[in-house]
Amino acid sequence: MSQLIDVFELVEEWADRTDRILKEQMKRLKVGEKGGGDKELFFSLRSNVYAKYGDKVQMDLSFIEHGRFRDMGAGSGKKAKIETMAGNLALATASARKRKGRKPAKWYSKPFYGRLNALLGVVSGEVQEVIIETLKEVATGPQQAPKTRRK
Repeated sequence: MSQLIDVFELVEEWADRTDRILKEQMKRLKVGEKGGGDKELFFSLRSNVYAKYGDKVQMDLSFIEHGRFRDMGAGSGKKAKIETMAGNLALATASARKRKGRKPAKWYSKPFYGRLNALLGVVSGEVQEVIIETLKEVATGPQQAPKTRRK
């Protein structure tokens, strides 16, 4: 059970640091400065770590769906206008010529998956140490105090 607590604390520290890094990335890319949905995105970022049954630890990272679109660069960031059929055709051809689309602001995907790889490296290192210690105990048997001779 002590190994679960160590992993839980490790994941909890990782989640706090990842949360800070993602918020710093938002500020650096100016994702939360435009107001509206972007400010909501900044304040909606949450992470929770849970100890599950057995030896499992779960981490949930949540934010509003708008954040995925900002990360991917999807959408124009503006509401679509509804017009007549002829007007829509003219609007579509004119906007297709001049619109370049939203540039991706990789505030989430690059830092998160980079941090995830770091966590996997640390956890696998910890697991390897436990496995090696267990194998040493099995190979050498339980450690006993050396016997002393009585005269």
